[in-house]
Amino acid sequence: MTVVNVYLEPNSSGTLVYYPGHILRGTVELLLDHVEDIQCFYVTVVGRADVNWEETKTKSVGTKDDKGGEFVTENSWGREDYLDAETYFLGHKTGPTITLQPGIHRYSFSCQLPHKLPSSLSTRLGSISYTAIGSLGIPNHYIKDGHVPFEVVRYDDLNLCPELRLPFKFEEVKSFRCIYCASGSLVMTVTTPCTGFALGQSVPIKIDYVNKSNVDVKQTRVSLKRLIVYTYRHPERKTKMDSDIMLSIVSAGAKAKESNYFESILEIPTTLICSNEGYCKVITISYSIEIEGEIGGFHGNTKICFPVTIGSVPARAIY
Repeated sequence: MTVVNVYLEPNSSGTLVYYPGHILRGTVELLLDHVEDIQCFYVTVVGRADVNWEETKTKSVGTKDDKGGEFVTENSWGREDYLDAETYFLGHKTGPTITLQPGIHRYSFSCQLPHKLPSSLSTRLGSISYTAIGSLGIPNHYIKDGHVPFEVVRYDDLNLCPELRLPFKFEEVKSFRCIYCASGSLVMTVTTPCTGFALGQSVPIKIDYVNKSNVDVKQTRVSLKRLIVYTYRHPERKTKMDSDIMLSIVSAGAKAKESNYFESILEIPTTLICSNEGYCKVITISYSIEIEGEIGGFHGNTKICFPVTIGSVPARAIY
């Protein structure tokens, strides 16, 4: 029997979750119950992003006048590598054979995680994953593997991006007209102290209505939206997007010919995956906040939407 085991040293909380820049430490163990000729024994710390999507298409067959076709399944995929660090304990893939006696052969290793690693994630069409793999190479035969997955979580201080500390203010003006009359304008102004927020943070959103029109704003919906962009590189470069509403709250509106000023508090969920635009090119996660004044009837709603960044340390607003 030949068994390869990999053990990682847990963090201070007793879990296999690490920050970029952390030194990953562990042990690889080889159990042999017989004499074995090997070529190498090593560990590889691997990190990568993978996306995969199957799409059924109709492929034309026959002549130009033949309208027939057949269904084919096209597999699109993409990959980005972040980490592939090998540590050899015995021999090498291209070296001579080594004879090992029965018993337990145990070796320690360490690997510094790069500072630019993206956080681990798993989504509908892809994942960012990290694994430590212990491998035993036997000449002209096979490689025996043992592996253990671990998680990487970024700790991003949003204050390092000065533009995220600036306040946001935007004004949307909407006019209403009908066949028999003209109506005044509806002005919605939205203000936030900054555009960089942390998990678990309470975000104050100030909404100011000046409604000189004859139309009521029934209510205001404030939503945190997430956009995931998957980039496929084979067989051709293409993108696919998933958009989700992660949180939505309903606040007051503004009656016709009246003004209304109020503040809505958006609580950022602690379970979100942080924004990763600067760290991953094949699975990009971004967020936006949308404020929509719901009017109803045949009038369109008034809406303001702006991008925000979700990180670990909240941005301190610059007033």
